[in-house]
Amino acid sequence: MGDDTDLLYVANQGDNSVSVIDASTNTVIATTPNVATGPPTTGNVYGLLGVTLDQRRNLVYTSNSAKSQVTVISSA
Repeated sequence: MGDDTDLLYVANQGDNSVSVIDASTNTVIATTPNVATGPPTTGNVYGLLGVTLDQRRNLVYTSNSAKSQVTVISSA
């Protein structure tokens, strides 16, 4: 969650996306699809696990354990 906002960034492990949630209204305001590259692993799971926010650079980082990747998304 950002210090200056009420936005939460959530990794959606099953569908390879990251959702942005307005915590003040509990509403999904955006979803970034196709975060990890390449086909899913067994069971159609990409393995998105963690999310961290770099507010200074307006970047969101998410880890993909099934593909050994880190994806960077602009939060601006």
